[in-house]
Amino acid sequence: MGRRASAALLVLALSSFPVRAAAATTVATIVGPDGAALEAAANVERIRFGEAQPIRLAVGDTLEVGDELRSAGGAFTVVLACSEAASVTLTGAFRVAIMPASDGRTCLLDLFAGDAYMTGDRSTGLGLGDVTAGAERTQYRAAVSRDAEGVRTELAVFDGEVAVRPAAAGGGSARALQAGAVLSMQGARRVETALTAPQLEAAARLYAVVDASRLAQGVRPTVVKQLETAYLSVLQRPGDADARLKLVEQQVRFAATGATSLHQLDRAVAVAPRSQELEVATLALSAAVYRQRGEETRAATREAALRDLGAPAVEQALRARKLDPKVVRRPAPPGGVLAVPGALATLQVHALAEPPAIHVLGETRIRVRVTTGDGAPVQGARVRIAAGGGSFGHAVPGAAGAAEAAGRTGANGIFVTVWGCRQCAPAYVLSVEATREGFAPARAEVTVRVE
Repeated sequence: MGRRASAALLVLALSSFPVRAAAATTVATIVGPDGAALEAAANVERIRFGEAQPIRLAVGDTLEVGDELRSAGGAFTVVLACSEAASVTLTGAFRVAIMPASDGRTCLLDLFAGDAYMTGDRSTGLGLGDVTAGAERTQYRAAVSRDAEGVRTELAVFDGEVAVRPAAAGGGSARALQAGAVLSMQGARRVETALTAPQLEAAARLYAVVDASRLAQGVRPTVVKQLETAYLSVLQRPGDADARLKLVEQQVRFAATGATSLHQLDRAVAVAPRSQELEVATLALSAAVYRQRGEETRAATREAALRDLGAPAVEQALRARKLDPKVVRRPAPPGGVLAVPGALATLQVHALAEPPAIHVLGETRIRVRVTTGDGAPVQGARVRIAAGGGSFGHAVPGAAGAAEAAGRTGANGIFVTVWGCRQCAPAYVLSVEATREGFAPARAEVTVRVE
């Protein structure tokens, strides 16, 4: 490989990972008690800033500063995404609020109760009562609870470094917590211990369950077990780049790429010495991840660079990192079934009426989310909705509207319109169709009752 080609490869490999600017916090995944992904969770409440009435949380929701999430039952897991490689996984009975950007950190949350698993870079941070925790390319868990002695906070660092600072101005200097350390805080007490095997195993299982949540029930337990093993290898050896590459290969193999996939590739580049094999392997895996996420342009750019290198060179580099070229170069589609050459990829359409029942002259918001088969949002999909009555697009009941609604999904894979009726039947079944080049059309229905 020539020097110019090698330099260009490095630039492209590093550009696989986003440059983080001010980022919106969106709901990426909701996992139910049985480990299956859900579109919405009635038992997880969102209270918007300036409002007192809670609303149902749904995948694709964009959270705003001051919004609060609450899950009293503790049976649901919610993943919030701030960028392609920065996310927070909330589990158990939790309560959290979205905070304004501060000190260069654009993904800030205030954790009042529960467990939060943070994955990302310096853009992330947590408020934890009288202290704050800021990440430096890291992965860590924070837990807040209360017992007879008061509020107890625990920080467990899996990778990188966490800076713990007093929340109050002038409250003291920052404390750096390194990978493998656990800091327990209650009142003025500070006790630092080492991570235990059960803590690592619990984190590995949580990440694996989230990744596999979009898969069919029949294959999910097997995939969870294999991903759990791969995650545990990474958590036990955070400086092992090959363990991270192997994890992403497994995610690609099972069509279970998730919120941590690009972060793992980012960290593989950061923790290992620079080499041509690592750059090629990272580039190939990022192409496979983008392909499964439905981000065709980014995937195609990286695949073109791999073609320029030539199949023998790419295969040699992948094998040097102990990766299976067949999996990486031809990632499995949703469900783990090998694709037929030339076959169209699969779309999934999820439609919700919010609220599902209206009064005469009332209106409801129709929310359509279009994803790939593995749950990645599809931008630019054309959505068409027909109701067989009533009208779309009116903000005021009774105003002129259209018999059908049509538009395209945004970056989060969501299209939203408003529907209502003046002379109404008891119920309407709205038909939804989504199309996009390179995908087979997909359809769904949503029922709106009139009371």
